[in-house]
Amino acid sequence: IKNEAGKVLDGFATVGEAKSTEIQIGMKSEKKQPAYLGLLVEGIDGKVVVEEVAVNSPAAEANFVRGDVLLKADKVDLKFQSELTDLITKHAPGDSLRSRHRKATRNRS
Repeated sequence: IKNEAGKVLDGFATVGEAKSTEIQIGMKSEKKQPAYLGLLVEGIDGKVVVEEVAVNSPAAEANFVRGDVLLKADKVDLKFQSELTDLITKHAPGDSLRSRHRKATRNRS
């Protein structure tokens, strides 16, 4: 936080300084917003299976449903849930993730 004279204020400002302070947005210490697909997946027998799809999520817009099997994401073969998680963390909100999946053949209730 800086006062109007440009002095960096550590901790709490005095009442006089607080009236003329501004908060700088976008400092390097801010944590980046993680990417989000809206899928809950589980690793089952070497396959990444969709267990749940969040309403109004990117995954819902891409027509994923419970029981779909994710085969690839960003050209990487998927066998474990952690592999998908690792790929998602490399992306920012708004990025595209190319995937290949097999549609559910039956309703998994």
